[in-house]
Amino acid sequence: MAIITWCSGEIPANLKVNQVYGLIFSSDGRMLLRIEDNKYKLAGGRPEEYDADMEATLKRELLEEVNVVIGTAYMVGYQLVDEENGSIPYAQVRMAAVIENIGPSKPDSDNGRIYGRFLTPPTKVPQLLNWGQVGHDQVTDAVEVARKFLGITTHSDEDTIISEN
Repeated sequence: MAIITWCSGEIPANLKVNQVYGLIFSSDGRMLLRIEDNKYKLAGGRPEEYDADMEATLKRELLEEVNVVIGTAYMVGYQLVDEENGSIPYAQVRMAAVIENIGPSKPDSDNGRIYGRFLTPPTKVPQLLNWGQVGHDQVTDAVEVARKFLGITTHSDEDTIISEN
């Protein structure tokens, strides 16, 4: 079983990035979750060779998966993943940004699925993701990044299903 450790801040240059996911905020401080098979997830995906950087990966994946446009993305940290099989550990990056536009639901260009989209207060996200302490720490750090860099200082308590899957 893999060991996953949360690390705040920038990624060491020698660490391979296998995933870039967003801890994405609405202007009223709620966070965006993707709904797939009645489970809550972050939106994001794997970097492609043509992506200029991690922010480009995140922006592309958010458009593909949930048809959401974001502003500038800021590094929150990464999950250090050790598969415990002799392979080199890798990073699963987490970035924070603010939603600029939510488009209509559309199929993911990778697999044709239409995902649900859900806005919820940051206090509910760790439980919905069900990632234990690692998930809690990511959300806590994302809220701090949102406060410092995105100007989000308050959080609506309202849940909103934007679209169901």
